[in-house]
Amino acid sequence: MVKNRDQSVADLKNIALEMGDDQFFTKKEFFLLPGLLQSGEVVFALASGMVGGATWLISLTNLRVLIINKGLVFGLRQDSIPIDQVSSITSSSGLLLAKIIVTASAKRIIVENVEKRSAKEFVRRFEVVLNGGRGQVSERESNLTDKYSELSKLGSLLERGLVTEEEFDIEKKKILGYLD
Repeated sequence: MVKNRDQSVADLKNIALEMGDDQFFTKKEFFLLPGLLQSGEVVFALASGMVGGATWLISLTNLRVLIINKGLVFGLRQDSIPIDQVSSITSSSGLLLAKIIVTASAKRIIVENVEKRSAKEFVRRFEVVLNGGRGQVSERESNLTDKYSELSKLGSLLERGLVTEEEFDIEKKKILGYLD
Protein backbone atom coordinates (compact mmCIF):
# COMPACT_ATOMS: atom_id res chain seq x y z
CA MET A 1 0.00 0.00 0.00
CA VAL A 2 3.05 2.27 -0.19
CA LYS A 3 1.93 3.32 -3.66
CA ASN A 4 -1.24 4.92 -2.24
CA ARG A 5 0.79 6.71 0.45
CA ASP A 6 3.11 8.14 -2.21
CA GLN A 7 0.11 9.24 -4.25
CA SER A 8 -1.29 10.96 -1.16
CA VAL A 9 1.99 12.79 -0.61
CA ALA A 10 1.89 13.93 -4.24
CA ASP A 11 -1.65 15.25 -3.70
CA LEU A 12 -0.53 17.09 -0.58
CA LYS A 13 2.43 18.61 -2.42
CA ASN A 14 0.02 20.04 -5.00
CA ILE A 15 -2.16 21.51 -2.24
CA ALA A 16 0.92 23.00 -0.54
CA LEU A 17 2.00 24.54 -3.83
CA GLU A 18 -1.45 26.10 -4.30
CA MET A 19 -1.32 27.39 -0.72
CA GLY A 20 2.13 28.95 -1.07
CA ASP A 21 3.60 26.75 1.69
CA ASP A 22 7.02 25.20 1.11
CA GLN A 23 6.95 22.89 4.20
CA PHE A 24 10.63 23.73 4.74
CA PHE A 25 10.39 23.27 8.51
CA THR A 26 7.57 20.69 8.48
CA LYS A 27 8.86 18.01 6.11
CA LYS A 28 8.60 15.28 8.78
CA GLU A 29 5.03 16.24 9.62
CA PHE A 30 4.14 16.55 5.94
CA PHE A 31 5.21 12.97 5.21
CA LEU A 32 3.43 11.66 8.34
CA LEU A 33 0.11 13.33 7.49
CA PRO A 34 -1.22 10.68 5.03
CA GLY A 35 -0.82 7.99 7.70
CA LEU A 36 -2.81 10.06 10.21
CA LEU A 37 -5.79 10.61 7.93
CA GLN A 38 -8.92 8.57 8.53
CA SER A 39 -10.61 6.55 5.83
CA GLY A 40 -12.40 8.96 3.50
CA GLU A 41 -10.70 12.03 4.98
CA VAL A 42 -9.58 14.59 2.39
CA VAL A 43 -7.16 17.49 2.93
CA PHE A 44 -8.28 20.86 1.51
CA ALA A 45 -5.67 23.19 3.01
CA LEU A 46 -2.42 23.07 4.94
CA ALA A 47 0.14 25.49 6.32
CA SER A 48 3.30 25.45 8.39
CA GLY A 49 3.80 27.55 11.49
CA MET A 50 4.75 27.73 15.15
CA VAL A 51 2.71 26.66 18.18
CA GLY A 52 4.28 27.01 21.61
CA GLY A 53 7.78 27.52 20.19
CA ALA A 54 7.71 24.37 18.04
CA THR A 55 7.03 23.93 14.33
CA TRP A 56 3.65 22.41 13.48
CA LEU A 57 1.73 21.54 10.33
CA ILE A 58 -1.94 22.58 10.34
CA SER A 59 -4.37 20.94 7.93
CA LEU A 60 -8.02 21.48 7.09
CA THR A 61 -9.88 18.34 6.06
CA ASN A 62 -13.49 17.44 5.43
CA LEU A 63 -13.60 16.00 8.98
CA ARG A 64 -11.38 18.17 11.18
CA VAL A 65 -8.66 20.73 11.65
CA LEU A 66 -5.54 18.74 12.53
CA ILE A 67 -2.19 20.03 13.77
CA ILE A 68 0.85 17.77 14.05
CA ASN A 69 4.41 18.10 15.31
CA LYS A 70 7.09 15.43 14.99
CA GLY A 71 9.55 16.50 17.64
CA LEU A 72 12.96 15.01 18.27
CA VAL A 73 12.39 14.47 21.97
CA PHE A 74 8.63 14.07 22.45
CA GLY A 75 7.82 12.05 19.34
CA LEU A 76 4.58 12.72 17.51
CA ARG A 77 2.20 15.25 19.03
CA GLN A 78 -1.14 16.05 17.48
CA ASP A 79 -4.32 17.91 18.26
CA SER A 80 -7.55 18.22 16.32
CA ILE A 81 -10.93 19.86 16.35
CA PRO A 82 -13.84 18.19 14.52
CA ILE A 83 -14.92 20.42 11.63
CA ASP A 84 -18.48 20.69 12.96
CA GLN A 85 -17.15 22.15 16.24
CA VAL A 86 -14.99 24.85 14.60
CA SER A 87 -16.73 28.18 15.10
CA SER A 88 -14.18 30.25 13.16
CA ILE A 89 -10.82 30.28 11.46
CA THR A 90 -9.26 33.70 11.04
CA SER A 91 -5.87 35.12 10.12
CA SER A 92 -3.96 38.09 11.40
CA SER A 93 -1.08 39.53 9.36
CA GLY A 94 2.05 41.13 10.74
CA LEU A 95 4.82 42.86 8.85
CA LEU A 96 6.35 39.68 7.44
CA LEU A 97 4.27 36.73 8.62
CA ALA A 98 0.75 35.89 9.75
CA LYS A 99 -1.19 33.85 12.31
CA ILE A 100 -3.98 31.34 11.81
CA ILE A 101 -6.46 31.30 14.70
CA VAL A 102 -8.80 28.30 14.99
CA THR A 103 -11.63 28.78 17.49
CA ALA A 104 -14.03 26.17 18.82
CA SER A 105 -16.34 26.33 21.83
CA ALA A 106 -13.82 24.83 24.26
CA LYS A 107 -10.53 25.21 22.40
CA ARG A 108 -8.42 27.77 20.58
CA ILE A 109 -5.36 26.99 18.49
CA ILE A 110 -3.05 29.80 17.36
CA VAL A 111 -0.47 28.97 14.70
CA GLU A 112 2.08 31.77 14.34
CA ASN A 113 4.81 32.54 11.80
CA VAL A 114 2.73 31.36 8.85
CA GLU A 115 3.40 32.70 5.35
CA LYS A 116 0.83 35.45 4.70
CA ARG A 117 -0.41 33.86 1.48
CA SER A 118 -0.84 30.48 3.17
CA ALA A 119 -2.79 31.99 6.07
CA LYS A 120 -5.17 33.91 3.81
CA GLU A 121 -5.74 30.89 1.57
CA PHE A 122 -6.31 28.62 4.59
CA VAL A 123 -9.04 30.95 5.88
CA ARG A 124 -10.55 31.32 2.41
CA ARG A 125 -10.75 27.57 1.93
CA PHE A 126 -12.37 27.13 5.34
CA GLU A 127 -14.98 29.75 4.41
CA VAL A 128 -15.68 27.97 1.12
CA VAL A 129 -16.10 24.64 2.95
CA LEU A 130 -18.29 26.30 5.58
CA ASN A 131 -20.29 28.23 2.96
CA GLY A 132 -21.25 25.01 1.19
CA GLY A 133 -21.70 26.96 -2.06
CA ARG A 134 -24.20 29.54 -0.74
CA GLY A 135 -23.80 33.25 -1.26
CA GLN A 136 -21.30 35.15 -3.38
CA VAL A 137 -18.37 33.01 -4.38
CA SER A 138 -15.98 33.23 -7.30
CA GLU A 139 -15.83 30.57 -9.99
CA ARG A 140 -12.68 29.12 -8.36
CA GLU A 141 -14.40 29.00 -4.95
CA SER A 142 -17.45 27.43 -6.54
CA ASN A 143 -15.25 24.75 -8.10
CA LEU A 144 -13.63 24.11 -4.71
CA THR A 145 -17.07 23.79 -3.09
CA ASP A 146 -18.17 21.38 -5.84
CA LYS A 147 -15.02 19.33 -5.29
CA TYR A 148 -15.62 19.34 -1.53
CA SER A 149 -19.17 18.10 -2.02
CA GLU A 150 -18.07 15.34 -4.42
CA LEU A 151 -15.21 14.28 -2.15
CA SER A 152 -17.52 14.17 0.88
CA LYS A 153 -19.94 11.92 -1.01
CA LEU A 154 -17.05 9.73 -2.16
CA GLY A 155 -15.74 9.52 1.44
CA SER A 156 -19.19 8.45 2.58
CA LEU A 157 -19.24 5.68 -0.04
CA LEU A 158 -15.84 4.47 1.19
CA GLU A 159 -16.96 4.50 4.83
CA ARG A 160 -20.03 2.42 3.94
CA GLY A 161 -17.87 -0.05 2.01
CA LEU A 162 -19.49 0.70 -1.35
CA VAL A 163 -16.14 1.52 -2.99
CA THR A 164 -12.69 0.11 -2.33
CA GLU A 165 -9.72 2.17 -1.12
CA GLU A 166 -8.20 1.88 -4.62
CA GLU A 167 -11.42 3.08 -6.29
CA PHE A 168 -11.61 5.93 -3.78
CA ASP A 169 -8.04 7.05 -4.59
CA ILE A 170 -8.68 6.96 -8.35
CA GLU A 171 -11.94 8.91 -8.11
CA LYS A 172 -10.40 11.40 -5.67
CA LYS A 173 -7.63 12.13 -8.18
CA LYS A 174 -10.22 12.63 -10.93
CA ILE A 175 -12.20 15.06 -8.78
CA LEU A 176 -9.07 17.00 -7.83
CA GLY A 177 -8.05 17.15 -11.49
CA TYR A 178 -4.92 14.99 -11.26
CA LEU A 179 -6.34 12.35 -13.63
CA ASP A 180 -8.51 12.57 -16.73
